[in-house]
Amino acid sequence: MRKKSVIKKLLALTLTAGLLLTGCGSSDSGSASSADAGSDASGEKSVVRVGVMIGIAEHLIAALGQEKGIWEKNGVDLQVTEFATGVEAIGSVQMGQIDIAEIMDYAIINRIGTTAKDTNLRIYEINYRSASDREDTTAVNKFYVNPETVSGEDDLKGKRISVSLGTVNEYNIAKVLEKEGLTKDDVTYVPIEGIQANVALATNGEIDATWAGGQTAEKLIELGWTPFFSEAEIGLNARNIGVVSDTFAKDPALEKYIKARAEIIKYYLENKDEAASVISKKTTVKEELVKSTLDGNDYNILLDQAELDHLNELKEWALNNGNYEEDFDLKSFIDTTALAKVYPDLVKI
Repeated sequence: MRKKSVIKKLLALTLTAGLLLTGCGSSDSGSASSADAGSDASGEKSVVRVGVMIGIAEHLIAALGQEKGIWEKNGVDLQVTEFATGVEAIGSVQMGQIDIAEIMDYAIINRIGTTAKDTNLRIYEINYRSASDREDTTAVNKFYVNPETVSGEDDLKGKRISVSLGTVNEYNIAKVLEKEGLTKDDVTYVPIEGIQANVALATNGEIDATWAGGQTAEKLIELGWTPFFSEAEIGLNARNIGVVSDTFAKDPALEKYIKARAEIIKYYLENKDEAASVISKKTTVKEELVKSTLDGNDYNILLDQAELDHLNELKEWALNNGNYEEDFDLKSFIDTTALAKVYPDLVKI
């Protein structure tokens, strides 16, 4: 998907049909306009505790909404917790410490699989799909190697690869090994708690390869590391997933959150330079990286059978990989109550 076509398509949908997933629309379709922005009858704001992974799009979206007062205008008192991985955010939802975890697809599929019998986790929407065809930016995740220790495609065997177990990082690296005809037994996994640890490990010469993007990728390049495979070359196209507890899935506060996030995305698309400057000052992420990170996503996603098929592919892979012993019905862990009330045309399952 090309960047310009994505943006043009999003704006067209926003202005004509109001059907941008966690995007925006007219007040008639449940939009996040200033007039009907999700405040309850008493005018009180709803506290919403959200967990985001540092540096990804959801982190930047949350920051922009805070700085421009869009969450507050929509009746949301947003409280943000930053996590190194989606695994930590999921755990916080399970324990009731936060209400929403914005995480990558594999992390939630793996967690449901390992806790299906007693989990309270529910997927309430797909926020966006990454655009893996943008090879010219560090915002896109790639598999990086130290060229001093990895000389070519046949040189991964026996090498040390950092991996954040239970996250999409683990899945991506496994797919790299599959492409090379290798398994995890052919390399040495170096477990990490978050991708930020990669820079220190690479600096100290403790790893030979890793999966990275954004600021981490930029720092690896500064160290002389080079991209080995891109998402497109591996056939990857990750989704960011919104995850809540079974009780919060039906909370009216989630509807307010969906509407507010919609308005934030619309604001960014219509005011990129100004918005990127605001986000950069709030998060210290460079303005160009802010724009490349946010521009590279397709926010116009229906929660339909095609998306369910994608998630089921991850489920089957994790099951066959031995991550959990019993299969499960993924649809029973999806609750679109809030999304259907805000954007009913986006729910197709």
